[in-house]
Amino acid sequence: MYKRNSNHLYNIVSRNIVLGELMSERFIDDIRRDIERELSRLLRDVENLVVSVSRKTPVRAIKGLVFPDVDIYETEDKIIVVANLPGVPKDKVSVHATENAVEISGEVPEPLKGARLVSRERIVGDFVRLIRLPEKVKPEGAKAKIENGLLILELPRAEAEKRIKINIE
Repeated sequence: MYKRNSNHLYNIVSRNIVLGELMSERFIDDIRRDIERELSRLLRDVENLVVSVSRKTPVRAIKGLVFPDVDIYETEDKIIVVANLPGVPKDKVSVHATENAVEISGEVPEPLKGARLVSRERIVGDFVRLIRLPEKVKPEGAKAKIENGLLILELPRAEAEKRIKINIE
């Protein structure tokens, strides 16, 4: 299916090159529209696959591929990672850090037992998220807390590498 689509784009490019319209605005607009159309078709196919497997609504199904949502802040002396973990107790969350990354893993428990699920938009089950940090930190000095459904990680910045002049003998 996707081979056909890539051949389709190739044919459009070839046709426009042959017609001498390579750099024309019309050619660029045609290519942009065709790429947007193909990307939309691909996104719909991915949504349909995920929805059929997970029974989630399309928007949340795609969004659920990256969980939890994370914001990264910085102050003069630390990097702060804030992860959205509503309904996740602290004993169901694990955090590991290195100099340049943080891994958050855990389990979002099913909120109701014994009831039949009709529709799902929330994330439920195991998750793992690896977050690359914008600069090196000292993981041994990290602090973490869960407050109002937010995991807040404070990671002290690593000392900047010192540049030392070396005398030549």
